[in-house]
Amino acid sequence: YRLRWKIEKTFNTFKSKLHLIKAWANGNTAQEIQAHFSVLTHNLLALLLHRLHANHDIAEQKLVARHEAAADVRTARGIPHHPFYFIAKLALQLSCQFIRLVRTLLRRPILWHEALPLFKLRLAAYI
Repeated sequence: YRLRWKIEKTFNTFKSKLHLIKAWANGNTAQEIQAHFSVLTHNLLALLLHRLHANHDIAEQKLVARHEAAADVRTARGIPHHPFYFIAKLALQLSCQFIRLVRTLLRRPILWHEALPLFKLRLAAYI
């Protein structure tokens, strides 16, 4: 059930948060290409969120608190903590707030050093 829940949450992210509802075309090749672009978009967003956390100490506080609680439970149960565990958790948890900010910043020309304070402000507290 837990694996099924993760799959459902990933599809929910594609459908609701990234607005990938309709297929571009009817052919199998076109649908496969769309699936690749969808996964690529999702993975790039997850990588951006991870890099913001690793390089600039900017993270979604809600996700960090949830991750720390899960890590405490894993430690209490004696389950080893894999270094990529946090990245895998982020791959399933992209907030609408983060996606909307990235979408807004892509639509207007803004320098990276000007965008960092916006990320810090938006990700510090869940609005």
